[in-house]
Amino acid sequence: MIYFIGGLKHREFKYFEILEQIRKETPNILETVFDASLKEEDRFLEKISMNSIFSVPEIVILKRTEKLKNVEKLLEYIESLNIQNKEIIIDYLKEDGKLGSKLIKKLEELKQNGDFKVYLYLKYSDDEMRDYICHELGVSKRDAMLLIEMVGKNPFKIKNEVGKIKAYLGGDNFVLEEVKKIVSIEKEFQIYQIVREILTNNVLEAMDYLKKTKEYMGVLYSLYGELEAMYKISSLKKEGKVFSSNYNVFKKQFEEYEDIFKNNGRIPNPYVIYKKLEIEKNYTKDNLKRLVYRCWEVERDIKTGKIEMAPAVENLILEIISCFKVF
Repeated sequence: MIYFIGGLKHREFKYFEILEQIRKETPNILETVFDASLKEEDRFLEKISMNSIFSVPEIVILKRTEKLKNVEKLLEYIESLNIQNKEIIIDYLKEDGKLGSKLIKKLEELKQNGDFKVYLYLKYSDDEMRDYICHELGVSKRDAMLLIEMVGKNPFKIKNEVGKIKAYLGGDNFVLEEVKKIVSIEKEFQIYQIVREILTNNVLEAMDYLKKTKEYMGVLYSLYGELEAMYKISSLKKEGKVFSSNYNVFKKQFEEYEDIFKNNGRIPNPYVIYKKLEIEKNYTKDNLKRLVYRCWEVERDIKTGKIEMAPAVENLILEIISCFKVF
């Protein structure tokens, strides 16, 4: 079988899946990897062209195929070959998610060929990573998304962290609080946790964290993003929109408003917005609007040298908790 896996970085999970499936079906199978960025495509073609009655099963991989000037020509040549005892994987990274019209046309043709399987990941999604974690660790989608938030979205890191967790658990049930002890948590997640503490009126841990790490600007930017999203939620509620507390129902609702929450051209995962619902209710719409402006104002004044970074962010935090509604 010939596999073409193309698109954004998270396509690598399909790459892992196919490799592991082949290895499971054919233990001790030979593996050879070629790299188009090192101009090894001719060696790759020579390898897959060779047939012999004495040949043994092999996996032959061509990485970084996006470095080739004419991928269509390579695919046409492969299509013309009589390949035996070889599983071929062609990996094609395209971070902007845009394939040329010629390549798309060729891939559509190859889909009709029973010897080819084409997998394209041209739109950003956490689904592949989430499903991989769910399958490997037997956890819920919710826990999988929380794990992604903790360790980041690099596919190789997720694969390594999942392996580490499996070894640590040794067959025991997955407990997120236990797993936190052994995974390599991303700085962004630590900041996210601290910001969540601030927004839920728990300020002491946040102040300690800031004094130890000096991550004042990271916390400021994260507060800005969280408050802005919460303001959008509050505004939609004022317009009469109702958000369900059931996540599966909320996901369907989110499809109607997802463009409103778009950031840097990307629509966030619905679970990210869903988790803000429980915090947003502790603030009025007017206060959220004012706090979003205050974040912008503090950032501007720090960058122009009008105020010092540490006291400015600390005072902003105190201002935020003063707006927290105690029920």
